[in-house]
Amino acid sequence: MPDGNTRTIRRVQRSITRALRASGLNLGEGPLVVAVSGGPDSLTLLHTLIGVAPHSGISALHVAHLDHGLRGKEGEEDAAYVQAIAAAWNIQVTAERSDVSAYRNQHKKMSLEMAAREVRYAFLNNLAHSLGASAVALGHTADDQAETVLHHVVRGTGLAGLQGMRLVSPCPVPDAGPVPLLRPLLGVSREDTEAYCKEASLEPRRDASNQSLRFTRNRLRHETIPALQRINPSVDSALRRLAKSAAKDADYLEKASAEHWQLIANTSGGRVRLRLEPLRSLHPALQARILLMAYKEATGVVEQRHTEAAMRFLDDSPGRSMQLPGGLMLSTDHRYLTIGKLAEAPPSPYPTIEGLHRLNVPGETMLPGWRVSAELVTPQGITSQPEGPWHMHLEAGLADSDLTVRAWQSGDRMQPAGMQGTKKLQDIFVDAKVPRTWRAGVPVLVSAKGIAWLVGMRVAAWALPWPESKSLLSIRFDLGGRGAP
Repeated sequence: MPDGNTRTIRRVQRSITRALRASGLNLGEGPLVVAVSGGPDSLTLLHTLIGVAPHSGISALHVAHLDHGLRGKEGEEDAAYVQAIAAAWNIQVTAERSDVSAYRNQHKKMSLEMAAREVRYAFLNNLAHSLGASAVALGHTADDQAETVLHHVVRGTGLAGLQGMRLVSPCPVPDAGPVPLLRPLLGVSREDTEAYCKEASLEPRRDASNQSLRFTRNRLRHETIPALQRINPSVDSALRRLAKSAAKDADYLEKASAEHWQLIANTSGGRVRLRLEPLRSLHPALQARILLMAYKEATGVVEQRHTEAAMRFLDDSPGRSMQLPGGLMLSTDHRYLTIGKLAEAPPSPYPTIEGLHRLNVPGETMLPGWRVSAELVTPQGITSQPEGPWHMHLEAGLADSDLTVRAWQSGDRMQPAGMQGTKKLQDIFVDAKVPRTWRAGVPVLVSAKGIAWLVGMRVAAWALPWPESKSLLSIRFDLGGRGAP
């Protein structure tokens, strides 16, 4: 193996050694898989790890190389080069070839960049698990970090995206398991890896596709960052400082959110319920974090846009709901915000009321699914109190008003008995936990003065008879003529 002890080599060795210690990983538990493309960054990483392994607790190294099947003979030559390097340096190697184009064709809306990324991480993850590896080391540099932060900014991101890449992170593969990703070169520039290869007499491969402007990251690298450097020559350093600052803030928020989560959240049966009052009392930054945690708990996926939608629910009146992807529902009541696959409400026992129906007073009125009886009685003629919520004694004067029955309408309000002001019918339904699918079947009795009775639930204060009333209007609703439901 080539040897070298020049200034750049020593600096890179110190940086990687510090990164390995800061990672907190036990690299002696299994081999460290090193992803090697053959370029200057990954070659520098492998060469340095060989040198620092004896005093860094690394038990063994294993080289991983994937030919994405996009560059034909050039990709095959890269694979042969990496295998030859590993053999010369006496390191085990696994090299495979994938058809990224075919994978992308199976996922029509996926870019070629994203397809290559998913295939690559799946390969590394599967290999790491098969070897019982302690981690997978990647050759991302400080320049890659600046490009990643800028890429996230361009696409729209929150604090999580501003962190860029972390020194240690989980593998972005569903059900990936505990094998982490390790990026020891994040403190090393691309200029340093080029200098390292020169000083160590290494001859890295050059990927021509890295110059192609068809890929977003290449456009950022070759067009956007140079343009920004004309404004600030140190913009790449500024982006890296931003990532470090965001990572510190995110770490604090993550810990604080975890503490509040224990007090606010309840997870059961694939549903996450968050207590609204303590959630509303938190700073919006913590609210957003906890909502993001809830969405991830329910789906296993982090979706910032759905968190933003949930934030708007916090200040709205209860009883709202919103469909989320994956068959999920976000809903609120007076106590909880719930995310999860909610059980469907049982079929409504009430037939849907359509149109406006005038009541015969006195007499009977047949509605679709209902029979309504109305009669004037004297207090002395009443042998019993109303029989349940579907039978009500009202002010007799209502008999002179055109009484109609209809379904509730958006914006309907009434003054329930016992209240000074009015209340939305929607809120009454929510308080009584009436499923949305049932509400169009609950009769609403309307007079010229307004809503007199939300049948079966609440009566208007002004519609009740006075104590000195000499006659009453007795109204009974029978479901399908079978008696009260």
